[in-house]
Amino acid sequence: MAKEKRLSVASKRYEEVRIVHEARPDIDIYLIAGPHALAVIKKAEFYDAQGVAVNMWFINLVTYWKAKRRRLEIFIYTPNHPLVVWWLHLWYPKAAICTDRPDRYHKPTGRSR
Repeated sequence: MAKEKRLSVASKRYEEVRIVHEARPDIDIYLIAGPHALAVIKKAEFYDAQGVAVNMWFINLVTYWKAKRRRLEIFIYTPNHPLVVWWLHLWYPKAAICTDRPDRYHKPTGRSR
């Protein structure tokens, strides 16, 4: 049996995302963080979001830890160099990566021996 695909919406307009979620609860919502990534974690709980999206320049270990502790999914967007993607996977292993160049990147499989 094929895995069911779920629709999701990510936006900086939190009120509009809340309205979409109330109208269609089957849609997952993600709040996009600005430069104050910690503030969006609390807002994600308030708006009943499934997760948060953070720009690669604003992600930090405290934001990652707080999101994971509150059982929020986290994705990091726009790293376009394979080395940056590798580094992000090293420091934030459970975060999803959204890149403009998926053809240039592969998920690390561990240490080569």
